[in-house]
Amino acid sequence: MIATDFPKASPDSALAAFNSGYNCAQSVVKVFAEAYSFDKNDFVTKAAGYGGGGFHGICGAVSGAYLVLEMFCSQKSETKNAMFCIETLKKKFRQQFEQLYGTDQCKVLLRNEATQPKNSAHSICERCIVDAVEIINGLLR
Repeated sequence: MIATDFPKASPDSALAAFNSGYNCAQSVVKVFAEAYSFDKNDFVTKAAGYGGGGFHGICGAVSGAYLVLEMFCSQKSETKNAMFCIETLKKKFRQQFEQLYGTDQCKVLLRNEATQPKNSAHSICERCIVDAVEIINGLLR
């Protein structure tokens, strides 16, 4: 974990972004762009192609999280240290996400949800978005 004085991003705001039309990756990116004063329009636009498994089948919430971690590390570290920071945080993020869901693959997550009884008011996508934001908040503390 990284000790910072940055505010936490809001999982509820990410969920609201998703429910207002942003894709899963954009929803994760948007709340961190706002919380950390990144260029929101540029950052959210870059995330557009990552939603719905758009990056090698990886869950968009995970891809969005990776973009956030890359931006955070790039802003806070020199180039050599930034690469180490990015790889370390992405690995920790993936471990925590896969501990919750067993995979980071969008199709598998959606298929698993389809075979489960409806036990939540939120879709798998909404749960992944909220958990992605919470995991990042934890990693950046």
